[in-house]
Amino acid sequence: MGAPIDRAITCCLEWEETWLERRPCAVDGRIRVRLSDLSDRRDGAFSAGDPMTVEALRRLDGSGLLEDCSNLPAYGARAEARPAFKRAFAAQSAVFTAASTG
Repeated sequence: MGAPIDRAITCCLEWEETWLERRPCAVDGRIRVRLSDLSDRRDGAFSAGDPMTVEALRRLDGSGLLEDCSNLPAYGARAEARPAFKRAFAAQSAVFTAASTG
């Protein structure tokens, strides 16, 4: 799910463009389509891809883009509560912490 990354890239790399004010609307529209597709496909079963999907959804917290897909925040909360997610997140954090300290 590259949509949150698309949003971040737009803000970081295109900030000097004259058309930037209109660009987030187009990017957000694509994100909403992807979120709707994801929302429709969530059947409650978890898979190996869920930690990456939940991490992408976390990047959208506070953006207002998750409001139309009310089941996605609940899906994210369920995934984050899983022991496997906690282990994967802790391992990823340890890698970044080690890299940043030296």
